[in-house]
Amino acid sequence: MLKFEPSLHAAYLLLTCARDLQSPQQAALALEYISTHHLGNLIDGASARLRDDLAWLEQFTQDGPCLDWRTWLGAQGGDHGCRPRNH
Repeated sequence: MLKFEPSLHAAYLLLTCARDLQSPQQAALALEYISTHHLGNLIDGASARLRDDLAWLEQFTQDGPCLDWRTWLGAQGGDHGCRPRNH
């Protein structure tokens, strides 16, 4: 349970952590907190970065995590010989 008062600072912390962690569960909780406390309007009037982070969070919770090729290979259970060669 988050013990911060609902504020722009709390939204900033949640958005930053959610984006860094890229955990679907944590992202959903962050979005729920922001929505429950109506922080979207505060974010809309804040910096472009916060607005971008909120847009990312909304997209991330709708689509799920985006897998790049490294993540995909890791999910396959190994590196499949894709290590860089030492010359």
